Amino acid sequence: IHCLISNGAILNGNVHVGQGSFIGSGSIVKEDVIIGEQCIVGMGSVLRHHVKDHGTYVEKKSLLNEINGLLPDFYYSKKYASLYVGAESESTVFEFEYKDKGNIFSTIAIKRKVPGTESIGEEKQYYDLETAYGYGGYYTNSENYSFLKAALRAYDNKCASENIIAEFIRVHPFNFLPNIFHSYLDLLVLDRRTICIDLTLSREDRWKDYTPTTRNILRKASEAMRLEISNDVVQFFDMYNKTMLSNNASSEYSFSLDYFKNLNSLDGVLLFAVTHADVVVGMSFIIHSGKLAHYHLSANSDEGYRVGANYFLLDAICDYFKKHIPDLQSFHLGGGRTSHIDDSLLKFKSKFSTTQKNFYIAGKIHNRKMYDDLIRSYALKHSHSSSNKYFLAYRKQI
Repeated sequence: IHCLISNGAILNGNVHVGQGSFIGSGSIVKEDVIIGEQCIVGMGSVLRHHVKDHGTYVEKKSLLNEINGLLPDFYYSKKYASLYVGAESESTVFEFEYKDKGNIFSTIAIKRKVPGTESIGEEKQYYDLETAYGYGGYYTNSENYSFLKAALRAYDNKCASENIIAEFIRVHPFNFLPNIFHSYLDLLVLDRRTICIDLTLSREDRWKDYTPTTRNILRKASEAMRLEISNDVVQFFDMYNKTMLSNNASSEYSFSLDYFKNLNSLDGVLLFAVTHADVVVGMSFIIHSGKLAHYHLSANSDEGYRVGANYFLLDAICDYFKKHIPDLQSFHLGGGRTSHIDDSLLKFKSKFSTTQKNFYIAGKIHNRKMYDDLIRSYALKHSHSSSNKYFLAYRKQI
């Protein structure tokens, strides 16, 4: 059948798309939906019902942020971004906000000194921006073209005044930034899928979304395990490092003990522990704010893997949210360790929900001459290395 399904669109199981139909980027089509011939499903829409021939479905609200008021999300907070700055790293928190008649454009990132500018004859200090570990990106509550144009002009001026060369963005999966700002960006790539659990469902309906194997594991695990709130950051630190070593995880996932202590001190952070036979076999840092919770960092002992502690942990946390933080709407589990569709961590998380989100990476060059000069300088110094495809390539460690 000849139809056009855009990059970034997600079609869940048993979906039929008729001849000549178009599925827009970032849209999600739920299970068993039938889309007729010559239909249009707009960008970012979430389609849950059938569409007759020549029908059009555009979910206008989805062009912005899927959960209204995404700005209160923990990843957009200054307290979270501040965990990643300090004198040693020569970095600070960069914030920008533009408002007009109720319209808002804002962003938050880590501002870092750019090394090597002296090698290209520059005495002035330059900087770049990068989203803190996790997610972020430009936030807006507006689709007004005139407002967005003015906001981006003001943002460009801000970056120019602070000598920002470029920025790298890890786009929040609940933010439809790619649909609104794609023409403004110099890089926009769908990096991987992420998984989230609908917390508005009853426990019974939530379990229906689990795989049969997951349900069987949970029935056995619930008889022998218990979920607790913990403050033992040192125990988590030790277990986490062993887990990362076992998984051959990259340095991106390495954090200091002070980082975990500072994280644990913030409001909206919970450290959960799973016990089996009165021994802690699994732990996880969960962050939450507004209507979203995130599975931030986790660890398991060897015994925890054997008894399925990570299965019990996720299900028990959902029960905890339903009872103690009922305003939460979604528990975002994140994606895999890599972009591969067969990534083992992604496969594990997919056992708890069929709902997927798109995680994009993006980039913007604010000073093209400086950016190109730094890339050329890096290439000359590292001509022996393989091709470097990193957006902030001059930061690549050889």
